[in-house]
Amino acid sequence: MRIDILSLFPEMFGGVFGCSITKRAIEKNILDIQITNVEEEEKNIDKFKECGRLYRTQIAYNILHQFLPAVVHQDVKTMGDVIFDYRYNMGSIQNCSYTYEDMPQIMEELKFLKTEGLVDVLAISSVGPLVFAIGKDVTVCKKEFEKRNLNVYCTHINNDSFRILNETKI
Repeated sequence: MRIDILSLFPEMFGGVFGCSITKRAIEKNILDIQITNVEEEEKNIDKFKECGRLYRTQIAYNILHQFLPAVVHQDVKTMGDVIFDYRYNMGSIQNCSYTYEDMPQIMEELKFLKTEGLVDVLAISSVGPLVFAIGKDVTVCKKEFEKRNLNVYCTHINNDSFRILNETKI
């Protein structure tokens, strides 16, 4: 498991993670904790903002004329195309992956999953290192994620109903 911590005071975490159960988990490579000084990441945040500034008009157009109609028509592939365009063609992956430096390379290696039509959606979370894919048969996707030592969680989209998992009475 990897945990990324952004802090103005990264030195204060050394003692906390250098002892007890946490220390043993790190030594056994069960846990990977990355602590980053927020001040050092300012240049990366600027790159993130610049990406939005450069492409804001195109992003807005794509959302209004492609993404929102696709949502109404439950067209996951078109939604995935818009996300893919933003992430891959507008520099979002490079500019949003600052907490995990290997993410751009991993995403470039996984790009074929979308370009070859194996998944409808392939994207990262805004700061990584979460990668997600949506498709009807994710067998190849799962294998490719595992090959890159990514944790894999397979779920099913359920838009037809809901159920209460835990009801709390007030």
